[in-house]
Amino acid sequence: MKNLVLRSSRGIIFLGIFLSIIFNSFLLYAKPASLMLTPVRVILSGKKRAVSVHVNNMSTDSVRFIASLVTLRKDKNGNFYKPDVESKEEAMIKQMIRFSPKRGIIEGKGRQIVKMMVRKPKDLPPGEYMTFLQLSTDQLTETFANSVSGDIELDIVVQSSFPVIIQHGKVNAEITPVSLLSVRPTDGALRPVVNATFSRQGDYSWFGDVTFYYVSTKGKRKRIGYLPSIAIYKDVPSKSFQVVLDNISLEELHSGTIEVEYKKSTGAGQFVRHERREPSFIKEFSLPL
Repeated sequence: MKNLVLRSSRGIIFLGIFLSIIFNSFLLYAKPASLMLTPVRVILSGKKRAVSVHVNNMSTDSVRFIASLVTLRKDKNGNFYKPDVESKEEAMIKQMIRFSPKRGIIEGKGRQIVKMMVRKPKDLPPGEYMTFLQLSTDQLTETFANSVSGDIELDIVVQSSFPVIIQHGKVNAEITPVSLLSVRPTDGALRPVVNATFSRQGDYSWFGDVTFYYVSTKGKRKRIGYLPSIAIYKDVPSKSFQVVLDNISLEELHSGTIEVEYKKSTGAGQFVRHERREPSFIKEFSLPL
């Protein structure tokens, strides 16, 4: 009896190891689907009622996709999660948005245009409303042939979520650079690294570009860093960004100033042309930090 139990246990262990090897081998063989949305976030502000977004298949294989609206919240650690029960407002936001198509097949390196439209209730209070467009994809089934186990078929499923923001009423959002700290590089790089912190004011999210300039004691100015299309959402009072500086030495950072130039953008992302030019603002930080 003991020998029988021992043999059964060994058989189960061997089977588990065998299946693990086969599964891991398949994962090395299969390439997961990869989709990118352009713009990276959908913003419907003012009188803008409709927008077309491009779902780009970054892989060389055809993928099936399903698009849906989902509610996501942030926990105390800043991680997103899907609530078990939506609030009335969260459900209302999803009802305001219509889009098509909701599913389809995108060829390798191809794209699909998804048209989105918002219908606001007449009594909608001013404010910012956010939900998420979720793209669920599965790579068209690949077959992995193994001489021992036969053919194994497996779909690689990938999900990505992108913000969809409705801004109703006059948008009042501003940011202020509040600190600039020198940070020790963690990757062994010799280039200087700074940690830039911004505070946000107003009832709406702020989207924009930030450029860093070095000004020497002799007044010579040069660009040393860039943060394209950053987002500080309305539920975030302040946010920090780590910036690797270029075109400057550690010795230069012992004197002079760093100028932080920031200006609003449409929030569409760095791959989309901005719809209008916004004024820029500058704050100076004396060196050394």
